[in-house]
Amino acid sequence: MQFSRFSDFSVLPQKATVITALLLLFFSGGCAVTSNPDDNGGEIIATPDASWCSFSISSDGRWLQYEGDVSPLTDRDSRNASNQRETYLVDLETGENFFAEPDPTVKQRIEQGIGPDGLGCFSPGNQTLYLTIVDWNNKAESERSSNRIEDGSSPQVGMSTPSRSRARFHYKVDLTGKPLVIQVSDDRNCAERPEPVKPNIRVEQPSDKRIEIYAGDGRQLAAHRPGGLTSSRIGIWDLDSNQWRSEYSLSPDGSRLAYRISETGMIGFSAPTRGYMLNLNPNENPGPDFLGASVYDMAWDPAGNFYACTSHSKHHRSIARWTF
Repeated sequence: MQFSRFSDFSVLPQKATVITALLLLFFSGGCAVTSNPDDNGGEIIATPDASWCSFSISSDGRWLQYEGDVSPLTDRDSRNASNQRETYLVDLETGENFFAEPDPTVKQRIEQGIGPDGLGCFSPGNQTLYLTIVDWNNKAESERSSNRIEDGSSPQVGMSTPSRSRARFHYKVDLTGKPLVIQVSDDRNCAERPEPVKPNIRVEQPSDKRIEIYAGDGRQLAAHRPGGLTSSRIGIWDLDSNQWRSEYSLSPDGSRLAYRISETGMIGFSAPTRGYMLNLNPNENPGPDFLGASVYDMAWDPAGNFYACTSHSKHHRSIARWTF
């Protein structure tokens, strides 16, 4: 696999030979390497037709679910309508990309604003995808009594307060046959997902213009500085905060680490997060490899293939796979 090499410090052009090149660097952030994942060792798996990009992979690495655009069946002028998005599934073994077609009953629910939405969960055997939506517009009230209150002098009866519960609607897609159809389900049976593993690294930021990453044994793995001509600050989430779960992604065997760095422009504009990959093997670590100028969701499959939502010059959003 061919990566664009990223050295310890972002490489900026020494000279601009034409005005066009200067303008391009100015507006693109000045990155010296292309932002397209398929030019940095990635293979485009899907191109969501939406302004967002999120996905989920089954535990056996067979299926990838992602969201498309808002369903055309939704009555967007209705009080009960919500931005329910279309569901797509990629068979990662064959490369086939399927649209999960709602059956007639589900289509009616979509028109009412209570159709399936968001990323679902896979069953323990990875034969079913479950989807859920909460009806936020229709509320059912029930009385709930608080505990008896005592202040040390005389007991007081707690007040009865109404609590509001909202109905949940469940849906399923049978992955064992074709075509893939969304149907109504009585409930859902989701497989347990393992907790992400925190990488054994140390992150230091001696200034707002420098970030250093060290292995657990003290080796320096990477050093970053702002890479764009308009970038004034650089940032990375600390591993002591809960946010690390979405900013760092460790491979199943612990040999590679994907992470994200953000940059802020001189006028306060926050540039998209840049994605990088580190080889944590002490005998092979050459420094970070560049993945893309904008990296969103990140995940690994059981075989050690890495997936990420990224920006793309042609498709706006893309889901790419890097194979090691």
